Amino acid sequence: MDTEKTVKQIRFLSVALIIYGMVCLAGIAGSYEDFSRMYSPLNGDVIRGLYYFSFTYGVLSVLCGLRIMKYENWARITSVMLTLSSLVIGVFVMPTVIKNLKSAMSAVTADQGDINSIVAISAFFTLFEIFFVYFFTRNNVVRLFSK
Repeated sequence: MDTEKTVKQIRFLSVALIIYGMVCLAGIAGSYEDFSRMYSPLNGDVIRGLYYFSFTYGVLSVLCGLRIMKYENWARITSVMLTLSSLVIGVFVMPTVIKNLKSAMSAVTADQGDINSIVAISAFFTLFEIFFVYFFTRNNVVRLFSK
């Protein structure tokens, strides 16, 4: 792949990672009670761990996004590992979150479109994370960070 094109893609994805980190932080900006309601009936310690992970993920995504622009390999590795962790966690907790969303939305409104929108947004972020891991683990990208 053309190095100039790869450099532009790295810059784009690092900005996307910064924005994604800010979205993660905004997502937990509400009360802890709202956050924990989304993950019930999970154990309280698990919910607290997910809350701290979400906060850490948001902060490190912003930091790593900034440092990826400077081709710092630790930032590339850290962001890939965090993203992989997020994907694994998502596989296990997303069914619970969607079930809780359906319950919460049906109590407020009968509009299935709201639930579908939230699921679509979650799917978009999941696809972003998968592509992010794929892109930043390719040999030609890894070489750029090894210089």
